[in-house]
Amino acid sequence: GSMETCWEETMNALTQEITRVEQLRTKHPDQEIYLSVSVFNENVHLPLKASTNPYPDMSWTSLATPNGSTALYDAVGDAIAYLKKEEPCWKENNSNFVVIILTDGHENASRRHFAQPLAKHISELKKNGNWTFAFIGADFDIKATADKFGIEDKDRLNCSKSDMNFTFNEINEMLDDMILTKKLGLQKKGFFDKRKR
Repeated sequence: GSMETCWEETMNALTQEITRVEQLRTKHPDQEIYLSVSVFNENVHLPLKASTNPYPDMSWTSLATPNGSTALYDAVGDAIAYLKKEEPCWKENNSNFVVIILTDGHENASRRHFAQPLAKHISELKKNGNWTFAFIGADFDIKATADKFGIEDKDRLNCSKSDMNFTFNEINEMLDDMILTKKLGLQKKGFFDKRKR
């Protein structure tokens, strides 16, 4: 429920991010970019499954409302499970996975996934070299929560609920930088580590 104060702005920024992702596809036509979105309170929903559709159905944004608790571990664990289920479809293409976690609160409602095994799973995926996890906290100290996921400082960002559009702009810039870095045969040190051009 605490996202209620910025929910409309967040949904608007997310809708704009769909456009930005399409701009990335245009800029990098040799890259197949998929986007999926998971939203959560005490329950987890996947209203936008991995797709390259430039005009996905976003009608769910008017139905999704912030309420209840924060099943953060379940949201991340379910997102990973979904992407891993789809992974064989993309493996042949040297695919990279970027999981961006955006929350304004601490875990307090998960029933299926828990901190220690989830952190271990994330660590194993990161060792593969093609999984990146970024943690963004809106108006709260993210250190303790990000630590539980094993997500390092270079993959963390604090943001303000009052300027979600700026946050999504930052995400898009880092995605662009990641694609450019991959094309050079290099790897970013961290999601929010900007490569010097």
